[in-house]
Amino acid sequence: MKHIILGIFVLSTAFSSLQAQSQTWEIITVSEQPYPTIILHSLSNDTLTFKAYGQTMPISIDSIKYLKRKKPSFAGVGILFGMTAGTIIGLERSKESSDNNPLFTSSNTAWNTGAGMFLGGAAGFILGEALGADEIYDLRKRNHQEKVELLSQLIQRNQKNVKH
Repeated sequence: MKHIILGIFVLSTAFSSLQAQSQTWEIITVSEQPYPTIILHSLSNDTLTFKAYGQTMPISIDSIKYLKRKKPSFAGVGILFGMTAGTIIGLERSKESSDNNPLFTSSNTAWNTGAGMFLGGAAGFILGEALGADEIYDLRKRNHQEKVELLSQLIQRNQKNVKH
């Protein structure tokens, strides 16, 4: 049981450290003009200022169609950690079963370990993919004031994440 608790602690610590937030965004304008790999900089009146390729550029808030932050996928890391956790849980379960039942065989140990590895890997894959889901905002569905509030929050969050 101690192994399970230790394993869960290690995995949760690893996943939280993997969630380093990317500060780069992509803007798609109403006219379908893409601005990839930008950093949100400031907001003044009706204009968003962003940095791209070493330059600071302005864009009208109302000309923004989508704002997207691409996150990296953690599926591979999730599978690895999930399989490790599943293996530990499967082995612990097998050990507990063999202690309680003298007829317990090594094939059951292999079955529990394999099942734990498979189920842990599947759970890790799902969690890893969920952690890597893109952040997309459709600004067409928002009025001007909502756009200003959203962009202000995103800029503030970016600046907070950069300082840490």
